[in-house]
Amino acid sequence: MLLPICARVLAVLSFFLFCATAQVLQSGVFEADDSNFEDVVFQKGTYSFVNFYSPSCTHCQQLAPNFHHLAHIYKDSKLNFVQINGLHNKRIRKQLKLIGFPLLRLYSSDGSHMASFKGSRSVENMVQFLIQNTGIYPDLSLIQKDQNERIGQSDEISSTNQKKLKTKDKPRGFYLNNLNNYANGEDIVDEDSSDTENDEYFKRMREL
Repeated sequence: MLLPICARVLAVLSFFLFCATAQVLQSGVFEADDSNFEDVVFQKGTYSFVNFYSPSCTHCQQLAPNFHHLAHIYKDSKLNFVQINGLHNKRIRKQLKLIGFPLLRLYSSDGSHMASFKGSRSVENMVQFLIQNTGIYPDLSLIQKDQNERIGQSDEISSTNQKKLKTKDKPRGFYLNNLNNYANGEDIVDEDSSDTENDEYFKRMREL
């Protein structure tokens, strides 16, 4: 009996020690630096999607909101979202041979660099990349909840809002196809064309 209890205690202590080594932003993104990069990124049993950025980089600034949206919809999953100033943290920049920002890399818990994200840095594209490489889906109930809360703030139920209300029971592919609208603060509207068989997201997945 003592061994399982000790294991649980050690797991809890490890979690708190990990949190103490890195700044955790409100969205759930961890801010790492030269002193703690390996401890933050290479956690047992998890993957880490790392954003190497430069504060003065325009593309990095444009990426930041989408990266934080990712961390929100992957909350409590086995995917960690980490960002590190690749310009100022010279040890990591030299060790990983970082050239140009932003750089998005996916790591496994053993320190392996699994893949680098390339292409348009939209929420939908990055989620597709993470699903392909880890098999982990975002928590779409968070999107449903946010959507329903936005609809509930309206005093009148217009025909447009009636379409929005229908989205509560839509299949997973419907929400995955509307992640960019969600990230941009736009409402997700049911246009009666989201049948799973015709889902553009799954079409793209089958073509890869």
